[in-house]
Amino acid sequence: LTTADNWQDHRDKTGWEERNNRISISALPPRHYRLPGWMGIPDIYGSWIFDAVKRGRQMIKQQPVSVIYSTAKPYSNHLVALILHKMSRLPLVIEFRDEWTRLPFQSYSPVRRFIEKRQERSVIDAAAAVIANTPGQQENFINHYPEIPASRFHMIPNGFDPADFQSIPSAPSREGPVLLTYVG
Repeated sequence: LTTADNWQDHRDKTGWEERNNRISISALPPRHYRLPGWMGIPDIYGSWIFDAVKRGRQMIKQQPVSVIYSTAKPYSNHLVALILHKMSRLPLVIEFRDEWTRLPFQSYSPVRRFIEKRQERSVIDAAAAVIANTPGQQENFINHYPEIPASRFHMIPNGFDPADFQSIPSAPSREGPVLLTYVG
């Protein structure tokens, strides 16, 4: 499930034809899903949870599903996956691209922090597997949830396949400084 109506413009199309009989993607039309920051718990996409759960239940009834896999940010994805897991009893696998409640630059109110910590705890307790994208993040989860077996926490690093870039010609070397610009 995704909130973006243009999700196909952002995905890797390599090998999609071989995978499409095993992976199903459903895009919900973007309507009212974006909340003002102060209202968004756990994030500005929290309002899509109800529609996403409804669509997810339909997908589970219409086709064979063996696992519910959720990736975040946004963390509302994990809440959708948690609800679908509880309704279907399918195994839940969650992936964190960033930590949810232990980011040092988040300055939320004590009430919001309390709510989100409970949400994170519920998701992690229910998960058959938790995937982190760095060794440090994996270690943080293991240390923060010592009552959960460490074997449930896995690490899959971000990366790329060098073979994907072998056919791209190298740029000629230039003299002088190199200018790098970050625009996003």
